[in-house]
Amino acid sequence: MTNSLKKLDKIILILSSLILISATAMLIFSVFYRYIIIDFLGIYLEDVVFANTLYEFFTENLDTLSATTDEIPGYFLVWISFLGAYLAERDNLHIKFDLLVESLPNFFKNIFQMIPNFMSVVFFSILFYFSIKMIDIDGATYIETIDIPQGIFMMIFPIASFLLVIGLLINIYKEFKCIS
Repeated sequence: MTNSLKKLDKIILILSSLILISATAMLIFSVFYRYIIIDFLGIYLEDVVFANTLYEFFTENLDTLSATTDEIPGYFLVWISFLGAYLAERDNLHIKFDLLVESLPNFFKNIFQMIPNFMSVVFFSILFYFSIKMIDIDGATYIETIDIPQGIFMMIFPIASFLLVIGLLINIYKEFKCIS
């Protein structure tokens, strides 16, 4: 089980890295398009024939892509955040205020450390259920800038909820083993 979870963690890490690289590339393209193509070629060099031809070529072929570079990286940020939350949960790296809990004897310390995990399991189970309902109701609606259904970007909510429940249950199991 541990080996398969390590593989899952590696897949999640690779996926979130690819999403981050894609979002960064889209933002770099957006800056390039706005300041080099639109401003420099379109405004400052509008009288130069070659620059004008380049400007027309880029605006005809890349204008739709340019419109999506504001919206899609925002959706990617949600994916990165939730996948990162799972990875942090697996390694028990979330910020916690545990000064009081750390001063307790080991038995009580482990009990008190399980309480937020149980509450989080309940929360993410509810999020899992309602996110599937949300995708069923609103997932076929297209995003504003390009014909991609919102459901594709919303899929992170049930995926991450499921992954976080797994991570939390593993942490609860580890803490339970420490009590026994």
